[in-house]
Amino acid sequence: QAPGWPGPTMVADQDVAAFVRFRNKLPKGTGSLEAAHLLPVDASMQAGKDWVLSNPAAFAKLGLRKLLISLGADDTGAYWSLNRGLGIDGWPYRSAVLASNLWWWSVWALVFASLIGQRSFWLTTDQGRLVTSFAAYFFVIHAVFESQPRYHLPAVGPLLVIAGI
Repeated sequence: QAPGWPGPTMVADQDVAAFVRFRNKLPKGTGSLEAAHLLPVDASMQAGKDWVLSNPAAFAKLGLRKLLISLGADDTGAYWSLNRGLGIDGWPYRSAVLASNLWWWSVWALVFASLIGQRSFWLTTDQGRLVTSFAAYFFVIHAVFESQPRYHLPAVGPLLVIAGI
């Protein structure tokens, strides 16, 4: 149930459903939108946009929280291959998650070091702006539409380029 709407809403488009889930505090991408009534896709998007415009502080706060969900961990590979795929749990799984997260946090440390140390390159050259805009695109989209660690995977390539310079 979305606050301010007459009841649960079913929508026909995944992106719209994700936009509706934006208002959930901890979306996992598996939220069920029960059919109490049906809004057309355009009306669903408009309702979401209206909420964003009428609640800008809540929108910003929730967007930041969703970015932290998306970018804060890199346990996707361990989860899908070891835990869910092979049923491995316990210390082997937790060790794989820890190794994945240490790698991910190291990448972020190198990204920030590069962005600060080479800021003139990233801000003034076409190549620098292209790579950073490609990475930023995923972050903006997933701050609004979806937030799960697995959704940052397309941005790993550009982040590694940034980290390597």
